[in-house]
Amino acid sequence: MSSSVPDHRQRQAGFSASGTLLILILVAFLLKVAVVIAPPYYDHYMIGHIATDLLKDVAGQDISGDKLCSDLSTRFDINHVTVPVDHFQCTHDDQGYGISEDYEIRKNFIANLDVVMHFSGNFASQSGASKH
Repeated sequence: MSSSVPDHRQRQAGFSASGTLLILILVAFLLKVAVVIAPPYYDHYMIGHIATDLLKDVAGQDISGDKLCSDLSTRFDINHVTVPVDHFQCTHDDQGYGISEDYEIRKNFIANLDVVMHFSGNFASQSGASKH
């Protein structure tokens, strides 16, 4: 007894071994990119919040730029930010307090290929808002 319905099982196919391997390599590459790039960007995100909060906290006080950088360093330690405070300039003048950042982070990516990420920004207390 033969049926007139075609048998589709013979025409269906899944991923081949090379296709599966290609997808695994692509996923591994994207995971490597995320592992290398995400921590510095998270640190930069945290620096923005720390600097803004610090400037709000010292708004009514009269402290020096050195003390401001010292407080910034303390908050970096508390929040596990790995960027050294040496890359920041803390100022205090008639217009208020300011924190400037300008640094780059170089991370090894694969073999002798490095990823260089440059971060810069200014935070000021005179307007009550930060410029980033």
